[in-house]
Amino acid sequence: MVAPGRIPSTSKVSSFWLVLKASQPDFHGTETVGADLTKKRIAQQDYVKPSSPVENLPTEILTLILALACPEYGLDVIKRAGGFSCPSTVPTLAISHVCSLWRNVVLSLPSLWAGIRLDLALLTGPVDYHFREIMRLYIDRSRRVGLDLYLEASGLQKLSRSQQQIAFAQHDSIIRLFLDERPRWRRVSFDVSHDISIFGYMQELMGTFEHLEEVRFVRAVLYNYQPYDAALSDDEPYCDAPNLRTLELSSTNVFDIEVMGTIDFKHVTSVILNNCYAHAWQHIGEVFRLFPHLQQLSIHVDSYPESFDNIPHRSSQTLQSLTMIVESFGAAAEVNAALTLPSLTHLNLSFHSSCKSDSSKAAWMDSFQAMLRRSSCQLQSLNFVCGDLFTTDEVTKLSSWLPTLTTLSLDADCQTLSTRFFENLTLHSSLAVPSGSEGVSDAKLVPVFPRLTSLDIKLSGLHIQHTQPSTSLPIPESIVSMIQSRQAVITITGTDATLSHFGLCALAREGVESEREWAKRLRSMMTVRLREYRDASTGHRRLTHSLELGEM
Repeated sequence: MVAPGRIPSTSKVSSFWLVLKASQPDFHGTETVGADLTKKRIAQQDYVKPSSPVENLPTEILTLILALACPEYGLDVIKRAGGFSCPSTVPTLAISHVCSLWRNVVLSLPSLWAGIRLDLALLTGPVDYHFREIMRLYIDRSRRVGLDLYLEASGLQKLSRSQQQIAFAQHDSIIRLFLDERPRWRRVSFDVSHDISIFGYMQELMGTFEHLEEVRFVRAVLYNYQPYDAALSDDEPYCDAPNLRTLELSSTNVFDIEVMGTIDFKHVTSVILNNCYAHAWQHIGEVFRLFPHLQQLSIHVDSYPESFDNIPHRSSQTLQSLTMIVESFGAAAEVNAALTLPSLTHLNLSFHSSCKSDSSKAAWMDSFQAMLRRSSCQLQSLNFVCGDLFTTDEVTKLSSWLPTLTTLSLDADCQTLSTRFFENLTLHSSLAVPSGSEGVSDAKLVPVFPRLTSLDIKLSGLHIQHTQPSTSLPIPESIVSMIQSRQAVITITGTDATLSHFGLCALAREGVESEREWAKRLRSMMTVRLREYRDASTGHRRLTHSLELGEM
């Protein structure tokens, strides 16, 4: 039977016609009924034909598009800048409500439901229950993939102590939802106020965290309030996180990780210490003790404390990448003097403008050179951000200590990265080693960065300088000549050292015509004179270059 008002499919029309004809051979309208149903079916198919190209997309392409449309956190409840009236977004859930096809695609991708970010300060009263249910929905639909969780409670510190305790008790069930799914944790971030005992919760964790790769703590410090016992017995079972590789502590006491409980950090290879309390740089030796297999370390070197004890010397055979954000030349010199890093290959140095009032720059340079000699490391990559803190001669002097460098990124004032700097970098020029260098006569000449294959330069300070732009910017000829000189293949101990990438960012100021003319001249000169180097040949490697000059 066919339901009233419903048009059957083509196959059902054919079978219906055959059954009707066989059961009623003397029914003369059989052919007419069958033909009419077929016409209606064809008309319906024309009506529902996709009206836009997106409806004809293969499922695989649509899957990629919807995955890109979902941000890192499919459930995001956090305060927006400017007091945005709707602090929550549920992009994955919203996409699943567009149509049945999109819903089926999104439901088949549990990873789109696995990112959850919550600000507990926004979840109060009925809202708390509402988002608790949505959070359960996301956890259920993410099934067994690793979870990316971000719990923020920094806004609670604006409340009174009694209000904090009430709010914390109200949000306890949400935190428990986090903890109940701990076997599925992949990346976990806690951005909490000083009075919330995240470490107390962490002490309750036991078992194996098979998926856990990254843990991040921000402002997770306890000074005045500790509802849990931080002391653990010697036979306390530890959590095993065999895949945990990254730990980040921001505005956190580096030693609080030891009272956090039971997580074993022996597998951690990357540690980021950003604006940590108790002058974390003083305890850099303890960091290597806590993380014996450390390969990457980022540390914020702030000013001297009121009382200072010498840093015990530490040697790390595993550290390959070191990042230092420096606010004090003197403190950074102490760190350099305490380290021996024979495996170091990547170094990132960023100097804060506060270093300008520090008279210990010479001490830092001496300690840096001593560390390099003591370590005998083969440094390959350097990212150096210094503004106007170093002169051209000082940067050139540093370069003579890094003969194995292949990748260099410089962010400095245009007075530092001057015409003379690019002339020193030109390979047919030679650089005299500064007088007094050990083991080298004053007459000996060495090239600057002889193995360099990638060079990125940012000329900062254009928008704040007070000198005439025409005299402070490097001459375009010096830049192009430097690149050309490094295009001939130079063999050094079996290695072909040829510049294959050059990037320059020097944004001309709007309304400063001399800077715009400089940018146009440089771009034109590089386009014409470096044309032959953009294609590989037997005499040189292919050169790629990028220019951000702001002259357009």
